[in-house]
Amino acid sequence: ARMVIHQTWAYDSTSTHRDFHRYDHNQQKMYASIVDAVRKSSKLTKIKMVIPSGTAIQNARTTLLKDKITRDGYHLHKTYGRYVAACTWYEKIFRKNVIGNTYKPEKMTAEEQLAAQKSAHAAVKMPNKVTIIKHKK
Repeated sequence: ARMVIHQTWAYDSTSTHRDFHRYDHNQQKMYASIVDAVRKSSKLTKIKMVIPSGTAIQNARTTLLKDKITRDGYHLHKTYGRYVAACTWYEKIFRKNVIGNTYKPEKMTAEEQLAAQKSAHAAVKMPNKVTIIKHKK
């Protein structure tokens, strides 16, 4: 067994969560706070493996998935948001590039699948920085 830290995600920019005011209702501020807290937690606990789900979610928000990531402004959408997080866990734990993995939820298009996989892959490569995911037409 190995301990890991799961980096959570920032709320949607339009979230009505009662605690969003702590970040001035600013998604980027919340994301930066999460990255900082996880970095400090990793150092303090000496847990080296961080699953950058929060960064993957931010990456996915730059894709066609942007409005499909959460179901209520803060909980991950059961198909799209959870798939992005699962892809991140898969790639980080198994050290295998998730891009091209054939599994996808039933309701997800191939284009959405690729956006989710690219978001996760970029997060594993650069866990503390948002990557704008390019969409090929």
